[in-house]
Amino acid sequence: MSEEYTDLRKNRKHFKNALVAEQLFPFLVGRAYWLKSTVCYDEVARFLGYTRNLNGTTRGDARNLSRVLAHIYFYCIDQGYPPLTAIVVKESTGKPGLEELTEVDTYRAMDFPWYDKKLPSAFELNKAYQEHK
Repeated sequence: MSEEYTDLRKNRKHFKNALVAEQLFPFLVGRAYWLKSTVCYDEVARFLGYTRNLNGTTRGDARNLSRVLAHIYFYCIDQGYPPLTAIVVKESTGKPGLEELTEVDTYRAMDFPWYDKKLPSAFELNKAYQEHK
């Protein structure tokens, strides 16, 4: 049995978030590299298929969105890339949601040559997350 498969069986819950992160990564790269724009959390939630409940809250646990973004954040840090998640901002402030990220990180993410890099697999994203959590 491969090491990756064993890791998957042990960490199924987190691997599901890694699979979502794998789908979200190219969306964020497109926003950062081609559009040079930020994206609000609500737009990311809609992209991922989360919908609004009648009371205005997002269906699909908000913690899951944070975990999905954490997979991408830790992968970028491990690779020496600027944090791609810095382009995901709060609608009310226009600033990254993670407190340690700044607008400088946002601009670094927009200026980084993402299309020269290979897209990460869910296994790579999950590994980065597991090493940092």
